[in-house]
Parts: sequence; C-alpha cells; structure tokens
Amino acid sequence: QALTTHLCQSLNYGRAQLLTASAQRLAGTPVRLHLYPVQAYPHPATVRECTEIRLPYAQEWLTADEYADLLAFLKASADRVCEIVRQDTKRIAAALAPSGEPRLMEKQIGNWRLVADEYDHDNWLDEDDEDELDKVLDAIMARNARFCPVLLTLVNEPEEEIEAAGVITDCLRFPGEPVRRWLDRRVLRDVVNEARSLTGNIS
Repeated sequence: QALTTHLCQSLNYGRAQLLTASAQRLAGTPVRLHLYPVQAYPHPATVRECTEIRLPYAQEWLTADEYADLLAFLKASADRVCEIVRQDTKRIAAALAPSGEPRLMEKQIGNWRLVADEYDHDNWLDEDDEDELDKVLDAIMARNARFCPVLLTLVNEPEEEIEAAGVITDCLRFPGEPVRRWLDRRVLRDVVNEARSLTGNIS
C-alpha cells in the first residue's frame, strides 16, 4: 500500500484514489509483489522487456479490471525506474571513459612538450569507501564531472619521441576548472624524473 501511495503522487486525484483503494484491499493479505527477470527474452531489446511483475492471489480480493489496472500501473512505474537507472548508468559509464575529445592539456617547455589526455585505464577507487563513492557519483550526476584516468606524456620534440609517461587515476574533474585543480604533481614529478634519468636535464 505504501509503495502504491508513493507512486500515485503524480497522478490525478481520481485515478490515484482507485489505485490506492485496490492496494488497501490487499493490505494484510498473503498477496506479495513479485518482480523478477523475464525468462522469455534472453537478449531483451529494451529495459521493459527485462522485468516482469506479478501479484499472485490478488484476484481473490480484486475484480479483474482492478487487478489489471493495478498491475499495469506497477509495471509502468517499474519500467520508468529501470529507464532512469539505465540512463544514469550510461552517464556514469561515459564519465569513466575517454571522450571524443580526449586532449586536456598541451604545454611547451623548451624542447619538451607535456601532454595530458583522457586514457582508457582502471581507476583505484575503493568500492567499500561509501563516502568517496557517493562523492564521485554525486559529482558526475549533479555537476557533470569526469572521472576518467589521465595519461601524462612528456615528448622530446627534437627527437620526436615519448621519453616518459604516467597515469593519474581517481581524477575527478569538473567542467571549466583549471588544470592545476586536477593535475597530480606526484605523477608529474615522476614523469619528469624518468625523462631526466634517460636524457639529462629538461630545459
């Protein structure tokens, strides 16, 4: 009953009353809502084909029309929730992968060129750290942040060779913020030191 009442908030008063009344008649009965994957579609084309809802024994307390109306309403509500989850999942996945324009920074330092690109690499965010995970997800969903690893590359321009590279992981970046906000100085220092060890001083 509580679920139906909550889902009915966006409906007009008359329809909400009918559905709520049907749910109230099922309160205290053995009727339980069953939501499970559809077995008939091993490769469903849409989200709504993935799930099935049933209310076993509900017709003992509801008319056929009331039962069909309540079941259709619950199925439509579940489909909407599934679609929201699907869209959110796509947004999160897109924020973790390189975009169509991966170049984030390019800076000339004498004969050297420092380049930063979004990079297809694993992050090391601890899934058990709920606070940090919530922070990242909230940033992606509410502020359109990116959480894609960044590859730092140091190129020797005269030789046209990559002399050193390093990856910045767990890099949360917000639209329009300056490079200094997300650039990991430790990774940059390691890249520069690696290049120096191979070629001498960078100038």
